[in-house]
Amino acid sequence: MDALDRLTARHGQGTQVCHRLPPPVGILLHAIDIEHLANEESAVQVNLKISDCKLLASYNWAGLPALWKPLTGATQIPQDAGEYFKDTNAANYPAHPLEPAVAAALGQAPGLDTGQGEEKRGEEKTFRFLVEAVGRTVFFVRRANAPDEMTYGPSGYGANGHGHTFPEHSQDFTDMKLVVPSGADGFLGEKTLAGEEDASVASESDLSNIAGRKVRRGAYRISQHQIFDLKTHGMHKKDDDHVAGHIPRLWLAQIPNFNLAFHEWGLFSPENVSIRDIRADIQQWETDNVDLLGRFKWLLDKLISWAHDPEFGKYGICCHTAGRLETRCQGGKLQAPLSDGLARSWLEHTGIFPTSD
Repeated sequence: MDALDRLTARHGQGTQVCHRLPPPVGILLHAIDIEHLANEESAVQVNLKISDCKLLASYNWAGLPALWKPLTGATQIPQDAGEYFKDTNAANYPAHPLEPAVAAALGQAPGLDTGQGEEKRGEEKTFRFLVEAVGRTVFFVRRANAPDEMTYGPSGYGANGHGHTFPEHSQDFTDMKLVVPSGADGFLGEKTLAGEEDASVASESDLSNIAGRKVRRGAYRISQHQIFDLKTHGMHKKDDDHVAGHIPRLWLAQIPNFNLAFHEWGLFSPENVSIRDIRADIQQWETDNVDLLGRFKWLLDKLISWAHDPEFGKYGICCHTAGRLETRCQGGKLQAPLSDGLARSWLEHTGIFPTSD
């Protein structure tokens, strides 16, 4: 048995998660106790709400996102099987996992305001991010143990059997402009033809040279209000609250629809499938968590200021213990958030480098 086999752990009914040794960490710079942030005077803010949320772009590694089609009768779905990447973007483009998102944003959102923006992705109890400024924009890039880390084997019904689309939207949070790539399970309603406003501001090479893959423009555009998050559970969990635990993630992603389906060993019936508009739930959570969001705002301000500080520069964020964040020097051999060509396009778009005549 080799080292990789020894690091493979079994979970549930045969599901396996391929674990890799974590990448190295650098020297500790700061340790932040999240609970103590409540004592920071600057953590008290007014109007701690997301506003002016606008869809920028969307992209998919395998064609159009899934269109929701209601069941017309009881339907048996086979149990999930096969191999699935934990992070499709990193697996497809390990050198620059955010490159597809940035290329899509430049190609589909000519009016994108990136003056004080950040790119963020991922949410886990333990996590690692790389932080680096490109011009006025600070990029937060999740760092996994390996870009091709996988789960495989049976893990449920309908949980892994469909591809994700990756909508991106811009939103205001207090005085910040956030650009948030998120994963959606599909969309409701009808497709609409992309209009002239979707004309590209990025060069064709930016959009066609991502990891040697051919990039094709889609003819349709999916609106933010159409996308949904999907969860499936066995009937024995029907009385549980399946929404509350996902609200913080859906607040940041601004996904307004939560589709929930219950099954008996993979048999789904229309009466056990629901579509819930959770915008009111998200707004209520936002109102109830002003203190938490104040600490979040204080933390973002601090992390962004460090990324722009010449004495500090690029760094990593680690969370190995709940409630404690560490900033560290970046460890190991790392790439910049964007390739040289796309970084220049980004800087030209934000006015750092003027476009040559």
